[in-house]
Amino acid sequence: MICEAIRSKPKTIGTRLGTVGEVAYALAPKFVDQLLHAAYRFFPDSPAAAAGDEGADGAASARQVALASLLRGVHW
Repeated sequence: MICEAIRSKPKTIGTRLGTVGEVAYALAPKFVDQLLHAAYRFFPDSPAAAAGDEGADGAASARQVALASLLRGVHW
């Protein structure tokens, strides 16, 4: 994406998911905030961040993997 932007020099560059998110946030910001908060809460702290929580093994559930593949980005 970066190489294409350097080559063609478009006015804007972004993914389709980002564009959909931008439009959704313009139309219904509170709903998007709630949706992103729910996605954030879906992933518990890592074992390193849990610091002593023996129950956190770091293995991702099938639902977490599905959400991460659906919403690919820099955080997944």
